[in-house]
Amino acid sequence: MEAGDLLVSLRDFHMLAIIDPDSNALKWYRSGPWVRQHDPDIAPDGTITLFNNRSGFRGQSQLLRYDPARDAVELLYPHDPDTPFFSDIMGTQQVLPNGNVLLTESTGGRIIEITPAGEVVWDYRAAFDEEDAALLTEAVRLAPDFFEPGALACAPSRRG
Repeated sequence: MEAGDLLVSLRDFHMLAIIDPDSNALKWYRSGPWVRQHDPDIAPDGTITLFNNRSGFRGQSQLLRYDPARDAVELLYPHDPDTPFFSDIMGTQQVLPNGNVLLTESTGGRIIEITPAGEVVWDYRAAFDEEDAALLTEAVRLAPDFFEPGALACAPSRRG
């Protein structure tokens, strides 16, 4: 892998691939053990973090770290098989500057922040009722200085 290469998730083939954008050459690929995965990211150490939907397994999605150099997969979350965490479609992960990970469990309508050890820091569910929740496409943590100061200030009322 080199700077500028593209990491592609081929969800229906359960595959990750690295493509050279200049030559369109396939430089590397690996199928599974992830199933219908989403949102892979390459870390500075060369490992790949991804949301493993596990569609068809009904029960539990996963956050995985894959080390291509060692062909080794590490389960980052959840560690307990009874922990509710499943999105058969969609799902994202964002490694935060402090090492924590922000997870979007899309079909569960949940946003979860976990520590590197897999402990839940906070958990939010966009509930509609006891059984249903909103479909969340993606949650992203923005840096505190993302917006210009005052950019989100309310405009004065135009009512007389």
